[in-house]
Amino acid sequence: MLELSAIRTDGGTQARVAMNAQAVAEYRDAFRAGVDLPPVIVFYDDAAHWLADGFHRYHGAKAAGMKSISANIMPGSRRDAVLYSLKANATHGLRRTNADKRKAIETMLGDPEWSQWSDSRIAGACGVSDKTVASVRAIFGNSEDAKPAVRTVQRGGATYTQRIGSIGKVRPIASATSTGDNAAFRALFSLPPIQPATSTELAVPVVPSEPEHVTGDFEVDAVLWLQGMVRTGDQALIGRALEAAKRINTPMKELQKRYEGHIMRTGGHVLQAMLATLNFGDLNRIAKTAVAKAQRRHEALSRFGSMEAVYAYTPAEEACMMALDGLKPDAGRGWIDVDRAAPRFAAHPDLVPATLTDCLVEFDYWHALYSLRAAFEGGFGDCDPAGSTHEDYAFAALARIPPRDTAEAMAVLDRLLENDRMGRAEVPAILRNLIAGPRGRDRAGDRDSLPPSAAPAHCNGACCLRSLPRDHEPDQSLHAHSAAGHRRSGAACKCHRSHA
Repeated sequence: MLELSAIRTDGGTQARVAMNAQAVAEYRDAFRAGVDLPPVIVFYDDAAHWLADGFHRYHGAKAAGMKSISANIMPGSRRDAVLYSLKANATHGLRRTNADKRKAIETMLGDPEWSQWSDSRIAGACGVSDKTVASVRAIFGNSEDAKPAVRTVQRGGATYTQRIGSIGKVRPIASATSTGDNAAFRALFSLPPIQPATSTELAVPVVPSEPEHVTGDFEVDAVLWLQGMVRTGDQALIGRALEAAKRINTPMKELQKRYEGHIMRTGGHVLQAMLATLNFGDLNRIAKTAVAKAQRRHEALSRFGSMEAVYAYTPAEEACMMALDGLKPDAGRGWIDVDRAAPRFAAHPDLVPATLTDCLVEFDYWHALYSLRAAFEGGFGDCDPAGSTHEDYAFAALARIPPRDTAEAMAVLDRLLENDRMGRAEVPAILRNLIAGPRGRDRAGDRDSLPPSAAPAHCNGACCLRSLPRDHEPDQSLHAHSAAGHRRSGAACKCHRSHA
């Protein structure tokens, strides 16, 4: 048991946007009734106990008049507690709201160190999808044009720097005309065609005719008002806002500091102030993001007809849900493991990709659907968990479906690199499949047939595949060229050069 008075709750370790009064009252009643509740999670840094998980239980215990509470005490700093809190309640306790998920992501993107993590690593830390992180990163202001040229990633227990100039770029949906593709699969994982938009939900939001009294500081309130105009995405309002901003003589950095001070004086903490004032006076960047979101909203309504239809289950989501009907999520994880789901999906021909390009089409589909849904204010684009499980199923299929030619293999490799998926467990098998090619997989020994002198055991195959000429004949096996890639002098294969 740990005394409540010894627990610190003021260090920005509360990952939720707001407390739920009903949940606190229910915990209060449970404590009074003598119910044995799970312990809260606390990090101790030899000076303070930082609460990381269990804020509703903590406040429920205080409301019940208790002096102490059951706690698991872990060694670590306030920063460790913040990181732990971001994923708390992802699979247990009071369900997180979309705003809670967004706050968790923004906390990491607002941190000088964590913001350099890959989307997939941030997604793992926050208990969300990497597509969610990518969308918030773009809105947050450190997206493609503001990212550094490299960022740190972790693979196999080691930390590396990775060039990310092309990560996150929107790409056209993969061609659906290749022979051998599953036509029913392609039809299922396709967005509705664009139709003339008639929805009134395209109307520009109404903006107050003059600044509202928010902070009491006229200049700060004026900037907040101009931000509201810019965030409509309406070109006319954006133009008016940018012209009006030129008449503000006080430097934006000074106004940002004044707004931070207001947040701190009204009960906020340092992290809240930092997140609320990020890109405070950069109206051009806010405008760029707002215009892009407005365009996606227009496309979403042109495809689906209404905002309600945008968020309704798509035929692909319904098909995945029906296939997994009756399967319970894995204990402690909140979703169904792909190994358990695979036999269910395999029983439905329209859910089975026939080619690697089929898989790429599905990835494009989920990315596009997420982007359209996330364009609306307060909206999150995550698909149903059954859809995410099927995406994992298609990703695993990249290791078993042989490439039809070099172009298809290279398309898969490019996608792995661009979407920062090289750290996933399936990647070594996928790369061996791409290198083996359509004929290499049929050879005796398959993945063991490459001589050790040609490809060192530590090589994951990407360097060999990258060394192939772009005009490589489609009917030749990539496998036959991997040895040449390792023997090539210069920078063709870092594995061979550094371990020869």
